[in-house]
Amino acid sequence: MLDRAMAELVARGLVDRQGEVYCYRASSRADELCRKLFALYDKVVARPQKELLVRGILSLPGPRYLWRMSNLLDVLDKEGFASEDAIPFLDEEVGKDYIRRVKIIFVARVSFVPPAFIPYYRMSDFRSVEGDEYQQLKEQCQKLGLLMNEEQYLTGAYPPELSEPAVRYLEKEKREVGRRLREEAFNQWQGLTYSW
Repeated sequence: MLDRAMAELVARGLVDRQGEVYCYRASSRADELCRKLFALYDKVVARPQKELLVRGILSLPGPRYLWRMSNLLDVLDKEGFASEDAIPFLDEEVGKDYIRRVKIIFVARVSFVPPAFIPYYRMSDFRSVEGDEYQQLKEQCQKLGLLMNEEQYLTGAYPPELSEPAVRYLEKEKREVGRRLREEAFNQWQGLTYSW
């Protein structure tokens, strides 16, 4: 495989071969190819770590949470997992039934920011709204001047063989991320409990 790749680089004039030794031929075309190859390498090497990060966050030990998708994407972005890569990965995980998407509708008199995390046990406080009832709710909110805010939330449902290594990765390699998220979830939920 390596011989084939090197032969291709020689054929394209990007590398010179002198016996068994290969030499880089400096040119703007070769520099551009190198830049692209290194960027691809970084992306390929980083993807498994980013996948572990997602799985670790959605499998944090302790109470299970529903994570507001926009907040999860912000955390991933800060850790180098851009939305254009994260969203397709999340979609794949949803397709494998490892992640569950939940759309939550908040109705309020005044504008507010929906919580970034919702403890899973609070799901019993919500109820399902389907088709016609959804439309009726929307109309009723408009009549009463209430605000209706729809948010996408995610929760992990990973089997132990995927969640355990991911949580270990989060606890060893990304300890600060896990600590910060637990703390934010606790603080936010403490504040909401008094106004719920």
